[in-house]
Amino acid sequence: MKRAGAIFLVVFGVLLVLFGLLFIMGSAGRVYRFVIAAVSLALGGVLAGMGIRFFKQADMVLPEQLRAEIMQLAKERNGEVSEADIRAALGRRFPHADKVLGEMRVMNLCRLQKREGEIYYVFPDIMPRLTIRRCQYCGAELPLDQQLDSCPNCGGSIKTDVEQLSLSKEEFYNMD
Repeated sequence: MKRAGAIFLVVFGVLLVLFGLLFIMGSAGRVYRFVIAAVSLALGGVLAGMGIRFFKQADMVLPEQLRAEIMQLAKERNGEVSEADIRAALGRRFPHADKVLGEMRVMNLCRLQKREGEIYYVFPDIMPRLTIRRCQYCGAELPLDQQLDSCPNCGGSIKTDVEQLSLSKEEFYNMD
């Protein structure tokens, strides 16, 4: 609805500008025609500018736009973004994003986690992943570059898996 009103303002503004240009061309030196042309041009320019501004504002709260901005923020934050970060990034558009986040949770694009009194939205498909070789019995991490059949610590079987890495939980991996 806001977009339709914005389009109407732009169209009406452009028509007033054209009307003003018509009066300038046909003024024939009459002052009142110049005044009508100046008022039409000014009013048309203001209405067209307001219409463009309203159209851009209406576009900024579209669910698709909000979803894209939230996903971009999640990519920048390695798949975990706090509600405070989303609120800061979106500003006064955050109330519209709450519905989008709910839809994303229903579609299993993200899940909600509460940690240390703060709400996080976790996007598992975006989180970084590491390939880790681990003993199934003692849990020891073993180097990937060595061909091992059994754990050198306990003799248990070794399994190579891909694990997701959570950076917001302050887990750090040494890549040496």
